[in-house]
Amino acid sequence: MISPKLLVALKALSDASRLRIVGVLAAGKPMSVEDLSRTLSLSPGTVVHHLNRLRAAGLVESDQIQP
Repeated sequence: MISPKLLVALKALSDASRLRIVGVLAAGKPMSVEDLSRTLSLSPGTVVHHLNRLRAAGLVESDQIQP
């Protein structure tokens, strides 16, 4: 039986945009929503939506940068 945690992670990665985001972030360089948006040609709102899903699955972490 597949563990529930693994199932959540796999479901989160089943979306092409989320998989692309994880691929870009896998390089290890912290990126802002705006950076990801430009790199992946997605709107900032779309990037935020996908990051929220990835965060909920425990696949990414975020830090809020102070100006």
